[in-house]
Amino acid sequence: MNPVSNDKINGNSKPPDASDIVPSFVTNNQSSSTQAMMVVKDHARNFVSKTELYLYDDASNTWLVPNVFPKDHVFLNGFVLYAAVAAHSNEIVVGYQADTIPYNQYEPPSFDVFDGSSGKFLRTFLGLGSGFPSGMAIDSTTGIMCTKTLDDMDVEFYNVSNGKGFFVTIPGTGGPLTNGAAVAVDPVNHLFLVAQQNSTFAQGSTVIVYDEKGNLIEAINGVNFLNLSSPLTVHIAVNGHTRTGYVPGPNANNLQSFTY
Repeated sequence: MNPVSNDKINGNSKPPDASDIVPSFVTNNQSSSTQAMMVVKDHARNFVSKTELYLYDDASNTWLVPNVFPKDHVFLNGFVLYAAVAAHSNEIVVGYQADTIPYNQYEPPSFDVFDGSSGKFLRTFLGLGSGFPSGMAIDSTTGIMCTKTLDDMDVEFYNVSNGKGFFVTIPGTGGPLTNGAAVAVDPVNHLFLVAQQNSTFAQGSTVIVYDEKGNLIEAINGVNFLNLSSPLTVHIAVNGHTRTGYVPGPNANNLQSFTY
């Protein structure tokens, strides 16, 4: 959409080798023109599904040749395969859970780092937490990444350059609906915002704000995210200059705003 103010689609872009792919996650990086799309490629002839990474430059509307994920076993079970762009170094970070034998859903995720210009695989590091990533974002000015894992209340923070990290725990106790989901970054004020669908702070849903040292800055209550049965993934969009955020819900055609 260009311009977005016309509220209509007026263009299209087709990635190479697009047959039999199911898009999983597309980044919304606003710090550079580099974007990443995670897909599952369904090779119907031999009944094999593989994870692939597509890199896209939205300034020139060009795609790179897709990369087959460099792991022999990436566990695919229907969860979103997240990616994030480290614009300061033009690197792509992809989060996943390895298909170990025997598979353990509570193992921490792994992260692979790619060059955003060539798609070349650079390095990998083991993450923290338990289960699949359920959200991730990178501060383009500092190289700090914040993630959320599916099976615990932890919020993880990493230095993308060396993979070193730590975690903090969301206050309260609960289950899958309180564990936290989407993560958004405010690179102006160096804050991360985490979606908690069922709040442990108040009734309804909460957006939890952390600084990059893991300090809990505030909990914004009163929002209502879409429930887990919705086909729409939870998202948070923020404008750091105005300290305004937007979330979908409570219905599919609703948008809620908040300040922080």
